[in-house]
Amino acid sequence: MNMAMNGITGATTINTQQPLPNQPTEPIESPYEKLEQLKKLVDKGILSKEEFDLAKKKILGI
Repeated sequence: MNMAMNGITGATTINTQQPLPNQPTEPIESPYEKLEQLKKLVDKGILSKEEFDLAKKKILGI
């Protein structure tokens, strides 16, 4: 719980903000970052070029 003192009135405010339900707790990746990760998997031979192209279309909404 965050507390802040208001210097003028001496009042204390309490920040009770809670994360909203169903919100991701991890940072959201940009499409560019996701494609970059997938490209690394292609380069390592884990993902085929066809699988990459399919995932790329899905990520970019094509």
